[in-house]
Amino acid sequence: MRIRVKAIIQIVSCFIMCLVTVMFVNPGKAEAIGINRMFQNPQNPNKYYFVGMVYYDTWSNAGGQWISTPPGGITDVDGFDYVFEFSASRKIKDVRVSKFDYYREYGDEIFEASRSFEMSQNSKSYYVQATSRNYSLTNRPWTGKGTNVANVPVYVVQARLEAEYPVNRRLEEEQKGQQFAPLVQGWRFYFPTLFEIELEPEEGKAIIKHYTTNGRSLNGVFPDREEKLEKGKSYTFAHTPGNADYTYVGHKKSTVSPPSGGTITPGDHPPFTYDASFPTYYLYFYYEAQDKPPPPPPTASCTPPSPGATINGRYMDPVVTARI
Repeated sequence: MRIRVKAIIQIVSCFIMCLVTVMFVNPGKAEAIGINRMFQNPQNPNKYYFVGMVYYDTWSNAGGQWISTPPGGITDVDGFDYVFEFSASRKIKDVRVSKFDYYREYGDEIFEASRSFEMSQNSKSYYVQATSRNYSLTNRPWTGKGTNVANVPVYVVQARLEAEYPVNRRLEEEQKGQQFAPLVQGWRFYFPTLFEIELEPEEGKAIIKHYTTNGRSLNGVFPDREEKLEKGKSYTFAHTPGNADYTYVGHKKSTVSPPSGGTITPGDHPPFTYDASFPTYYLYFYYEAQDKPPPPPPTASCTPPSPGATINGRYMDPVVTARI
């Protein structure tokens, strides 16, 4: 009787482990992933990386028969609808998906940033050794281009259950006090996915206008304009040369609001590198109107007589009208 109860307990334990496996293999939609779980490329701050970790557990029953795909077999593993979210001011340009290579450039940094919880449970080698090299990823379209949120459905398919050292799930559970029948086996295989997310450059704009020193707009003389600013780029905005009517005096600039009041700074504003700490760069150029001498008074002139012409002119009183 005691042996029979023990066998029943072992079978139930095995069933529970299989149920847990199904729950983990079919996780559904993931919560939004923020930049705190991504690695930012130090050479290109508009690129971020994230590693998704899908795994597959396979178990045999007390009779040694495999309940799911056995080691060495090929199966579809499932995956996530991954959601990546950035600040409202950023726009997603592109998302690329590929199998993750632990030994790629910044491989350690990418994995540690993405999988901080897993790293708190086991060393990186634990996952490297249990990773399969043979699997495919679905090529489903992602959404969210031009916004700050991307939804990227990625599923692992045609995965071969093989690895250098797959995780011995039976041993891990036995270390927690679980008991199994002698023929029960449990193995875990990992299938990491790399997401490379590229954002549009952080942008601002420069508003450049032209005024006289008394505040009159010269947009009809010197065209006002707006120019895009990209974070990390250097900019030089030289004044529009004056002309015969207006002489350049200097400029006013502001990164808070349109310049009003204050003194005009002679010369041009020095070059600057846009750091995205402000959305708008206001630069106003000022000109002084040139004083022109008054036109000379008109001179008297005689009109030669011609047939049929009438000339009115006052010489003395009375007015004389002549017709020739």
